[in-house]
Amino acid sequence: MNAQEAGGTDGRPELARIRLAGCLRALLEEAERACGRRITLEELAPKLGISTSTISNWLNGTAAPSQRGVVKYLSLIDYLEGRAQRPARPRREWQRLIKEAVDESRSNRGGRPTIASRPAKIAPFRYFHTAESYKPLELAGRQEHLGRLPELIRSAKGYLSLVAPPWAGKSAFLATFVTTYEADDMDLIAYFVRWGHGTDNAAHFRKVMIEQLSQHARGTPSDATDEATLLTLYKEASQKSVALGRHLLLVIDGLDEDAGECRRRQSIASLLPPQPYPGLRVLVSRRWHPPLPGDVRQDHPLRHAEQIPRFRPSPEAGVLRQTANDDLAALFEDTRGWVRDFLGYLTLADGGLSVTELDDLLQYCGHTTELMPADLERLLHSVAGRVFGPEDLEPDTLVLAHKELYAATEKGLGPRKLAELTRHLHTWADRHRAAGWPDSTPAYLLHHYPELLWEGDDLDRCRAFALDHRRLLCLANRGGTDVALASLDRVMRALPTPTVLASAAASRALLDTRSRPVPREVLRALVVVGDLTRAWSLALSAVDPASKAVRLMEVAHAALAMGALKTAASEQVKSLACDAAAWATHAKLQHPEATPSAELETQALVPRAAATLAAAESPGEAVRLLATVDICRPENVAAVAETAALLLVPEPAVAAELLDELLLEAESHADTAEGRPVFAVEIWSAVATADPSRAESVHRRMKEFAESVALAAPGLAAVDCCALTASALAEAMPEEARRLAYTAMREAERASGYVPEGRLRESMSRVTQALLDVGETPRKVRALLPDATTDDTSCAGQSLDGRLDDESAAREAAEAAEAAEYEELLKEMTRLSDLGDGPHLRRCLYRYTKRDADGSAPVTWLPFLAEALFGVLDPVEEVNSLLRAELSGTSLRLQILTSAAMAHADAQRRDEALRCAEGAADIAQHMSDPLQPKIRALVAQAFAHTGDSQRARQWAAPPHGGKPLGRAGVPYRRATLAVEMGLAPEAVVARAIADGLPGAGLDTPGTELLKALCDRATGARTDTQLASLEVAAHARLGKDPLFATGLALLRAAHGDGKRAYCTIGKLPDPAARGVAQSVVAAYLAGVPPHLDVAADEGYWTLSVLRALAHHMHPAEAVDTALGRNSLLEALATDSWYWTLPVLGRTAPDAVSQVVGVLEQHRMARRTKP
Repeated sequence: MNAQEAGGTDGRPELARIRLAGCLRALLEEAERACGRRITLEELAPKLGISTSTISNWLNGTAAPSQRGVVKYLSLIDYLEGRAQRPARPRREWQRLIKEAVDESRSNRGGRPTIASRPAKIAPFRYFHTAESYKPLELAGRQEHLGRLPELIRSAKGYLSLVAPPWAGKSAFLATFVTTYEADDMDLIAYFVRWGHGTDNAAHFRKVMIEQLSQHARGTPSDATDEATLLTLYKEASQKSVALGRHLLLVIDGLDEDAGECRRRQSIASLLPPQPYPGLRVLVSRRWHPPLPGDVRQDHPLRHAEQIPRFRPSPEAGVLRQTANDDLAALFEDTRGWVRDFLGYLTLADGGLSVTELDDLLQYCGHTTELMPADLERLLHSVAGRVFGPEDLEPDTLVLAHKELYAATEKGLGPRKLAELTRHLHTWADRHRAAGWPDSTPAYLLHHYPELLWEGDDLDRCRAFALDHRRLLCLANRGGTDVALASLDRVMRALPTPTVLASAAASRALLDTRSRPVPREVLRALVVVGDLTRAWSLALSAVDPASKAVRLMEVAHAALAMGALKTAASEQVKSLACDAAAWATHAKLQHPEATPSAELETQALVPRAAATLAAAESPGEAVRLLATVDICRPENVAAVAETAALLLVPEPAVAAELLDELLLEAESHADTAEGRPVFAVEIWSAVATADPSRAESVHRRMKEFAESVALAAPGLAAVDCCALTASALAEAMPEEARRLAYTAMREAERASGYVPEGRLRESMSRVTQALLDVGETPRKVRALLPDATTDDTSCAGQSLDGRLDDESAAREAAEAAEAAEYEELLKEMTRLSDLGDGPHLRRCLYRYTKRDADGSAPVTWLPFLAEALFGVLDPVEEVNSLLRAELSGTSLRLQILTSAAMAHADAQRRDEALRCAEGAADIAQHMSDPLQPKIRALVAQAFAHTGDSQRARQWAAPPHGGKPLGRAGVPYRRATLAVEMGLAPEAVVARAIADGLPGAGLDTPGTELLKALCDRATGARTDTQLASLEVAAHARLGKDPLFATGLALLRAAHGDGKRAYCTIGKLPDPAARGVAQSVVAAYLAGVPPHLDVAADEGYWTLSVLRALAHHMHPAEAVDTALGRNSLLEALATDSWYWTLPVLGRTAPDAVSQVVGVLEQHRMARRTKP
């Protein structure tokens, strides 16, 4: 049979896919006859990018091509016809056969359950890591191995190992397999280890694998980075694959390029699955030498992995290796002195150095040369490859292309030369550090140089660079806030001393104030100027998952709007869309009150992410994501319809199912009395927009329905239905749309007398839009609807009394001008982005970056620092520095001065205390609301601690006399108690023991804790009370953490430090735990507490308990190690600043370090261009 004769022969209607398969087999036979040999599936698959199983199914007639596979099917026909040297059939006939088979496949699906009720088939999980970077254009001579590898994987008992010499082509082989292998029964996660590229360490491997395994097993990425989580996820991911009827394949390439062992760190191999879980396969590649690292235990299954047989080095890889080594030898023979230094710096640098940076470094070390002359470009092309570092903002960097070249270069240079170059590298870094890390600082020194320091043993230099706040600010100004914060996390883990932790915590707090979500206009502008990587990074700077998802989608759509993308950029956008989908899924699992979003538009995040995936040409991922949501929820409909529109070509069957399901939902609301007619119209409108082929029939259904609602049920529902239908039909059916718009207007006029104003306003906005859509001018619409709200008649903000004092008026005017300038800048960015005007857009971005860097938020923890500075030390000049840091925040300045006054008084420096109290009083008198009770209470408390009873009582009393009752009198009663505590604490303690301080404004738990504290002072037994309080506090750990904090303080006052910290350890919130740890540590250190007169009820109660405990039961020096560890833990939380008064007494150097960080931050802000 030849290709023209294939077809049915027995008179029965032949299945279209069988007929198509027969024609394809006939074409294959003709191609084989023309070639004079057999054409194998293993030969066809890599050439055409089609799996062998898919080709086999097509040839056997067991499956027809999917709509997405039609292009590949035609490419197979073209290839075979080329080998046959003639077309077997006309192109139109092939297309007819394929269409019949595809249509038959769709029609034979039968009546399946709807999407909302059936379990959707989930596409296999795929993660390629950096495989595309190592995939060759053509993999010659490896077809046999590629064809046999799937069967070897399936038959392996757990681990499969590809062991071969260097330059054998292992990475090219595995990269080709990973990116081309398609099988419905295999989930795949790959990781490619590369020396010097940032992927050569256990920490990065652990982070990437946890993210991907968690995404596969749990549907959301995990923030954890610990080994225990990784090992748990191996098992969970394997179980997930088995439950879906698949295997899970992990591909780890280049174990021999792991830098862990030579740097005396944990190896990547030690983190591989410790046992072959059911369904799990692990494929690794490495060299014979070096052997597996020593931290891989002897019974680890990796040591007994089955090996892929007969894998020989490819001729092409051998040539590449020889060329690179010859070129390296030529460089060593070069007589110019700087060439060896050039090679040495590339070898030493733990990460890529750019050409500019190498030039600067060489000239700094005394060489004068033009870098990269023409005769070196050919050599460096094979010896050093240009790569993107995982954290680099400067892509044009050089690294040696292979680990073997590093070893050869180190041997050629020798230890003495390497030591000399290392000193030069340190000196070069010191120069930029001494200059304050200017904007011209090389990216290498910000990103990779710290890694070089961590590998050495000079901890002082390492600590100094890691904690240099100016370096961190330089990183943040380049969009690397996340990198700066990660480096702080690392130094805090490595050197957990009070000084290091306090410095890192202060830097983190100051950097966090800079990490406000970046406006979307800025993200889009960055994409337009080509900085997609930075836009991605800044999109992730948002704190909550929902905002991350929204902003990542914004960046993805901006990139897609730029038109055709290069392959690398296209893959980057796909990854970005997948990242957005992961964060959207994560946000879906969060409780909105627990994680409030900075974004307003957080509805339908998951289907919106699915639409983004479909737009980024990841239809399989989009379908998989949509299967996790109810597509018929009102907030999801628009995004689901948009996704269906994008799936019409790649996944027509899925798109048809989605739209059919939406139409069924619309009919269910249109045909029942309990339905929502407006929702039905919204669904129809979305479907008509999504699928033009359905638009005519859907529009007619909408028209008929809107008219029937207007007749049968006049009211706002009829108004909305007619208005929405008019807008939808405005282009397709203009006359009908116009009639419906005016019907909506008349119905709205009839309903205006008996419906709530707010509800009518919403309907009127739809009517207004409908009239505009059908072609009415805005002036005519205003005439037709005189009561409609317009921008001109919107409410304007006005002050309540129409009067503002001069200071407030000036401040508000300045803020308004600044806000207006900010809005204009964003509008200009939008305009330039629309025009694609890159040069002017870059200037706008610079103006925004400068403005954002200058607008740091107030440092709200300065009062704690003031208490620490002046409580024990005597840095009188520092107070002016602190005040200058917050010149615009008068309320904060007042709090700083009152804290300083009380701290000076505690240190018996009455003159300084009185000066600070008078300064606070002066500020209070000039504030816009000087009569505010809390302000008066703060000033009164400051004077009381200085011993000035007259002014203290004057400020504590209401300014106009009388005694306010109820809640209005609370601040004055607090002020009175604070004054008494400042003037005569012993009297307050005696009164508390006698009557329990009635009227002090304590909350209920605080009253119970106070009673137990006073009973302890009288010698009464409190065991039963403590047990009862323990039960009550445990029941309220999440809702009322201050109750547990007070109980821990009570335990400490009873001399039971271990139980105190045990109670603290049960608090689930790290920030609340940090407060409790600081409170108990302050008590044990004997730090004098002060009443918090300006706090809410809970913190006020806690401050009263602290003050009374300090005076009733002075702490003894017990459990000092426990207290120190607790203090260190508190420094790692967001409540770190609560530790400052304790550190002022126990570790004054740590407080000085915080002051230094603050000073660097202020100096950098002042000198910013």
